[in-house]
Amino acid sequence: MFYKLLLMDLMWHKECGIYSGMLHAARRASSKRREAIEEMKKKERKKPTALNNASLVYNGRLVINTRFQTNDAYIFAGGSLTKYAGRLYADKYNHCYYNAVEVGSKKLNFTHKESVSDSSSGERTIAQEMLKIWDPTVEPTRRGETLNNILPHTFTKPLVVNCQLPGKINFLHVLKPGMIVPIQAIIQQESYGTIYVTGDCQGDHPSYFKLHFNSHRRVETIVCYTERKIDVNNMIRLYGKHERLLNNFVARFESGGITDLYEYFSEPWCMLIFQDHFDQLENDIRSFLLSPTSCPDKNILADIYKACEENRWNKFMDEKYPELLEKFSKSVDKELVEEKLLQHIEDNCYHLTMYAYPKVIKLILYGHEDMITRFH
Repeated sequence: MFYKLLLMDLMWHKECGIYSGMLHAARRASSKRREAIEEMKKKERKKPTALNNASLVYNGRLVINTRFQTNDAYIFAGGSLTKYAGRLYADKYNHCYYNAVEVGSKKLNFTHKESVSDSSSGERTIAQEMLKIWDPTVEPTRRGETLNNILPHTFTKPLVVNCQLPGKINFLHVLKPGMIVPIQAIIQQESYGTIYVTGDCQGDHPSYFKLHFNSHRRVETIVCYTERKIDVNNMIRLYGKHERLLNNFVARFESGGITDLYEYFSEPWCMLIFQDHFDQLENDIRSFLLSPTSCPDKNILADIYKACEENRWNKFMDEKYPELLEKFSKSVDKELVEEKLLQHIEDNCYHLTMYAYPKVIKLILYGHEDMITRFH
């Protein structure tokens, strides 16, 4: 999988002179590594024999149903070794195209028509599915296998390829989950988005960084190829973030304010985004904005939804943005969102020392009451 991703990116940057440098590094693989690959291939050939001896259906991969069961109801499986049964026509939803950690840990929401005694909600985990087999007091769910039971949209975490290439070159590729489409095909689509690149792969000290934003201006692809140490966890957290959240990235880049993306994402302003609890803050704000308000006519999300419907879910016209922004700036939601953000910074002040919040500003301006009044 890694070599496929690497070759795809190589082919795209062939005209930029990057192809030769990266290919030269790949050719310097040692004989020990090639021997290890051959050994892995031998082990791969033994898998079908072991599975067939266990009377499990193996068709290129171990066949499972939408409940992770093999043809033996007491044997469950998941991950890149598995595939859905052919009758579902769901090859594009196989687990090999999604984040392995998320596939193994995330709860799967199964839609069911009849209520079951073990839970009042629709959530099911693999453990709960197994419990139905071994616990006779639990009534099994009566439903057929459909694509709705797979729910691929529940897998949202990106695919990550992280390794060190020959020559001590660090490589990181973060991309959207799902089937991998050749970049030559998807780049021709209008909805592909925009690519921003700093550095190159040539020379003895490469410092290449590619950031791809989709049509909604959210980070969809990250490629790093450099001798520098890559903070992998921080780079992964950039996935899915809007460019406005990245300190107005597009405006700064196009104005020439960003010349090195490695330095840009090591500046103090982005430490909040890299914090462990930032995702929880985003979820809290999203839940708050989606919750019903006492004044439905002042709900900004209702206005956005209405505007999208009127525009048939196409891109907004330029004159529509100022109208929505002005309404949001005058709404109560804006003040509450700011309060939640400042409270989060204050609660995590020991980790986010580079940010100021009202209490810190009052201490700084102590003795200058007129300035404090002006601040409020």
